[in-house]
Amino acid sequence: MVIGNTTRHVGIVVNDLEKTRDFWINILGFKLQIEAKEESPYIDELLAIKDPYLTTVKLIDSKGFIIELLKFGNYQVEISWSGELKTTGLTHIALTVDNLDELVDNLKMQNYKTLSEIKTSPNKKVKVVFVKGPESIMLELVQELR
Repeated sequence: MVIGNTTRHVGIVVNDLEKTRDFWINILGFKLQIEAKEESPYIDELLAIKDPYLTTVKLIDSKGFIIELLKFGNYQVEISWSGELKTTGLTHIALTVDNLDELVDNLKMQNYKTLSEIKTSPNKKVKVVFVKGPESIMLELVQELR
């Protein structure tokens, strides 16, 4: 069975929607595609959650990759993942960026911490660094070298 060859989106449940949305837009350069309140029997049944009062924010990058932020208005969600890379499940989201040094400087000005200094891969094809964003979202930022 062929599933397909396109990733539709990555969904991330957040507590602080405004801070997380601003991070993806103002720091990482994503554009707001749509922000919507989703309150209907369809959503209740689809998610198997009673009255979620869900707000979704879809953000898109220049290549069409979509991050979907989800905020459940009726529920305070607990952070269930600490951002540790050596755990099972989704550990990080990798993004290709144009200017890693500039982005990391901007992240540091916003008080985000990288796990290390920027590193060049042994094959000299990329520069890379990990950063923990809002809601403990771990990002791998990669700049391709020419």
